[in-house]
Amino acid sequence: MGYLNITQIRDSRERLSKILTKGDTFAGLILFLSNIKEWKTSRYAVADMDGFSRDADKAFTLAEPGSKNNGDNYALFSNNWAEEAKIQFLDGSKVSATDFAVSLYWWDDFNSREELVERLKNKIGSAVFSELFNDEEQDLAFGGTSPVERSSLLSALGGSNQKPTVKYDGTFVIKEAGDLGAAPFGQTLYAANQIKKIFLLFKFDFLSYYDRLTPPPSRSYHRVKGESITLPKPFLLLAGISGTGKSRFVREQARATGGSLDDNGKPSNFCLVPVRPDWHEPSDLLGYVTRISGTSRFVATDFLRFCAKAWLNATDENGQIKDPCEMLPYWLCLDEMNLAPVEQYFADYLSVIETRGWKDGVYQCEPLLKPSIFDADLDDEARSDLLEDLFDLKSNHESRDQALKLAETFVQQGMPVPPNLIVAGTVNMDETTHGFSRKVIDRALTLDFQDFFPSEFDKFLPQTQCPHVTLTFPVHSQATADLLVSSSLDRSGTKTLEFAQKLNGILIGTPFELAYRALNELLLSVVCYSNKEDVIQGALEAVWDDFLMQKVLPRIEGDSSKLKATGFYDETKIPADLGIGKGSVLHQLYAGLQQDDMLGTIWNGDNRPDLLRVTDYSIPCRCKGKLTWMMKRLKTNHFTDFWS
Repeated sequence: MGYLNITQIRDSRERLSKILTKGDTFAGLILFLSNIKEWKTSRYAVADMDGFSRDADKAFTLAEPGSKNNGDNYALFSNNWAEEAKIQFLDGSKVSATDFAVSLYWWDDFNSREELVERLKNKIGSAVFSELFNDEEQDLAFGGTSPVERSSLLSALGGSNQKPTVKYDGTFVIKEAGDLGAAPFGQTLYAANQIKKIFLLFKFDFLSYYDRLTPPPSRSYHRVKGESITLPKPFLLLAGISGTGKSRFVREQARATGGSLDDNGKPSNFCLVPVRPDWHEPSDLLGYVTRISGTSRFVATDFLRFCAKAWLNATDENGQIKDPCEMLPYWLCLDEMNLAPVEQYFADYLSVIETRGWKDGVYQCEPLLKPSIFDADLDDEARSDLLEDLFDLKSNHESRDQALKLAETFVQQGMPVPPNLIVAGTVNMDETTHGFSRKVIDRALTLDFQDFFPSEFDKFLPQTQCPHVTLTFPVHSQATADLLVSSSLDRSGTKTLEFAQKLNGILIGTPFELAYRALNELLLSVVCYSNKEDVIQGALEAVWDDFLMQKVLPRIEGDSSKLKATGFYDETKIPADLGIGKGSVLHQLYAGLQQDDMLGTIWNGDNRPDLLRVTDYSIPCRCKGKLTWMMKRLKTNHFTDFWS
């Protein structure tokens, strides 16, 4: 055991002064994190400010500080707050953990540099530590038998009894460091512009005061335009030519919804899984049992490891599922999804996803990885190896207890699809890829990037293209009358039910009729895109239009015989260049949808809102353009589909 000398303390501070921007405010943030008593949610915490003051005075006031009585403070942290702190105070890089720990704990005794740094890591948590600090080797000698005299350090650093508190830039101030009403360490937490992008600090439990801490799962989680929108399904198909940004879209969604970033800028809640052309059964995604070594071993996959990671985020330290508003969405991107037959390698997920849902605040889902995998197929050693692999128990010490509790549940009940997992498959239709069956399309939301996020070259260099809205995982699986009451677009669901009835009347007698699953997802879409504060004109019709693009038109494909119209439609409503006299179900849709009680209010002109981009509300009716394109292909080639 020993203490640092004056030279080591002074050298560490001098190095920090050259790196830190607003170092005193950054130190205040670290001291606040060091004194958090409880995380009430994943972003809302209560801290002991008496502890904050004591720690600040020990580190920075080089005279005998007075006593203080500050009580508790409450902080609501922003999304990506650690990344924002790195930008505001560290110019986007990291700072030496050794030097910073020396500046905070120089007054105490340690056995080694590692023990010193470990205190900092334990105080703020390993995740934040790895985001902000470099733990590089550095020579330190703990040789003193007593701590450096404060008066001696004060003199060595150039301070005086009149100004006893040292700042990171080498200057001194009159006020004590632990005084929350004075700069630079405490007051800046309340007043500095830099800190406001990281957290908001209050002297009372403001979320509980406004009854907003734990909204029940039955509450609508859909937000106003420009903020997060709850998806009606956790499975997306992103279609479009190569280079339109489909994979990037998934990564940016993960980044926007709060995932911390690694050194390469990859969000922690994002995983890219490239699909191989030789995938023909589920083991390529869900793993498999091998007996090559003579005993049974389970070979896990990146998909399963990412699911386990999502489960850790979706549960608390006791292994219990959190409130949905406390979870991060975890985005899995299946890149070039249709290089292999989706129905073959993705069959298990496609079946299990239909059992997913919330009921009375409880998440339920059939297991994706059966309990027999953990029980009958593996011995104790193999089971332990599998769970260690899934949860990365060798390096993930902070979540070890939580992971072990989750593992017990998986052994008994299997591993379901995580409630916060969103799977997005990128799709590029050409002669090298496979098509989709209606089973796949019915279980997914299809976004054709040419229509939903068109390439706008003129906005590329000025960087003025419209940002996408942030999407998050579903919190409802079943549309109900009570749920629709919360929808400002169609409170009883009557208008949407009438639309669906007329739509099915057009499709009747064809292989493309809609069933209850499609109706349920249409009603959920109405709820998800609702805005309680304001109802944008044409928004309900825009939801119907996008539903046709996501769920109806992708199912329609075939030749003139398969697509032949089964009912009457008004040919005067069809432009001559779209094949009059060669009527198809596409012609029926084109004629029917332009009626006033269908999409008549948005059919002509640029007068419908774009629900998936923050601005640019006025766009043309999407399904009209796609129907026109499909009908022209049918006229020319005698065959058409949504994709080519």
